[in-house]
Amino acid sequence: MRQFIISLGELYRNQSTTRLTDWANHIYARGVSASEHDTVISLHDVNERTVGFAIRDVVEEFGLSFKELKSNTLILPVVDRRNDALEALVELKSDFFKSLLESSTPQLKFEDWGLLREGDAYELTSSDEFMAFEVSSENCNNELLAAVVNFSLDGQRGHVLLNAVELENIKKAYINVKFGGLDPLTKSEWEDIFITCVYRRMFSDEAFAGAKARMDDITLKTWQDAILMHNKFFKRQAEADNLVRDRFGKVIGRTFKKYDAVAIAKTRQDERLVGKPVATNNVVDFNEKREEKSAKVEEATVDVPFDDMDIFDQALAGAFELDAEPSFQEDFDDMEDDFLDESLEGELWEL
Repeated sequence: MRQFIISLGELYRNQSTTRLTDWANHIYARGVSASEHDTVISLHDVNERTVGFAIRDVVEEFGLSFKELKSNTLILPVVDRRNDALEALVELKSDFFKSLLESSTPQLKFEDWGLLREGDAYELTSSDEFMAFEVSSENCNNELLAAVVNFSLDGQRGHVLLNAVELENIKKAYINVKFGGLDPLTKSEWEDIFITCVYRRMFSDEAFAGAKARMDDITLKTWQDAILMHNKFFKRQAEADNLVRDRFGKVIGRTFKKYDAVAIAKTRQDERLVGKPVATNNVVDFNEKREEKSAKVEEATVDVPFDDMDIFDQALAGAFELDAEPSFQEDFDDMEDDFLDESLEGELWEL
């Protein structure tokens, strides 16, 4: 972890080493259970240089202060599906989008947001009104119905939401594709991811078009770049899928590797426990290694959708669109029957 702390010090020279070390210890302490291999992985299993690159790129792209980095991001160990190796992923949280959009337009306020579950009270309205809802802690473990964000602009109200099927697709796509088969998030962090997806949905949602038209070019560019960062990584992960399809798109097989990233990490953990020597990371100059990493990342001109559900659906369906999503007003039991038919699981859901 020494090399990682050195790289943080290069980014935040105004911060004390103690603060940087405390935060590094905090993010490295996150353990992710990989039940298939009966082991727990963490950033300790990821090359320090990789962790440093991931954070440095996001900090430089969005100009994050150290306080913003700590509060507005999640630093997660995931599986890079291209080369089946562990990688560090920086996930922007909902507060990043909320503060970005509100700071650009003083008249814009996000009045209320939350997750609706079965048993919660809500009132269905058109998208140009607030969606009134009241959540209860008694329903915290019930099935999700929607993620909602209410906003106002110069007194004009509106809301954007994702329905139950969309939320379920999001979680499946994140775990199976973006996180490479791992589930590194707590329940509260998943809830924040769902709200984050609503903020990304706003970019293409007609209900938010008026507010978007009032924003300056810098804010729009930053918002767009944040969406592109998510979608480019997701698309890269999806294209590394190990499913084999025939020319009609039907799944006919799956490729396997003898050893995968988690199994290798478990072996290295076992070696450390019995005192066997393990290769350590050498100190590197991040600027000298910039070209090495850039060669592996797609250019910003890559064609990716700006609506999360487009890219989620394409990945879950093997680059083929799913049927049109039902509206939030429809019966949710029927939604589950239509979208989670067991006959489809092998092709659409079990990636």
